[in-house]
Amino acid sequence: MTIRKNIEFDEINLAQDILKNGFKKGCLTIRELTILAKYYYNLGKTGNKLKKELIDFCEKNSVGFNEIAHRQTIIDAIKKAEKYNLKLSDDVPITISEMNIIRSLPMKYAKILFIMIVLAKYNKKNPTRKKEDYIFDKDKYYCNRNMRTIVGLARITMCEDEILTMCQFLAKENKHIKPIRERNSSYEILCINENSDTEIIIKDMGRIVEYFPPYCERCGIGIEKTGKRQKYCKECWKEVYKELNRERMRKKRDGIL
Repeated sequence: MTIRKNIEFDEINLAQDILKNGFKKGCLTIRELTILAKYYYNLGKTGNKLKKELIDFCEKNSVGFNEIAHRQTIIDAIKKAEKYNLKLSDDVPITISEMNIIRSLPMKYAKILFIMIVLAKYNKKNPTRKKEDYIFDKDKYYCNRNMRTIVGLARITMCEDEILTMCQFLAKENKHIKPIRERNSSYEILCINENSDTEIIIKDMGRIVEYFPPYCERCGIGIEKTGKRQKYCKECWKEVYKELNRERMRKKRDGIL
């Protein structure tokens, strides 16, 4: 199962695009209106000034907009602007220590942990709520996305059983993540090490997985992939090929093949 969900990491750019080009489908959506409300709020427009800005914009850019009929929608967008921060575009550094842990894992699990570390570091710099959440320690790192969304961001396919096995592997066997019982779909990331030197800098949060460096699953050395199914460097593939041949010969002798 692969879920690809569009997540906005640069709401300033999106808000400016809405202001320039209007709502994408020609009529308001609560998502776009909320981003616009957060943008105006970030500029210091609050209360009746914020409400007037939203109404004026909707009257000019939303087909069928009616101030009375859409009164609650406007109120909801303003409440969210007061409660949640505007998401900003920020570089996210991944350290050598973190990448060494990632490279020690099977490829699918490695991509998942890579995504979770990036999201946790981004979240620490860009907290969602304006007020601190009592559940979360401000000095720790949290990934607040469900696993289906993370799998989608990693651009891999995993069934529900695989996702459960992976979570147990990362949480119980390796202690890299810790589920937060009080908050569904939230994980504390335990393997972040900011004291190590930077190896990778994520500059575009919309393309996180494209920064994931391919490596040999046998020795961990970086490789330049020539195909989607490539897992090993040239030297390791020679050894793997020999092992596969020996296994085929053994099965042939035992009458399995």
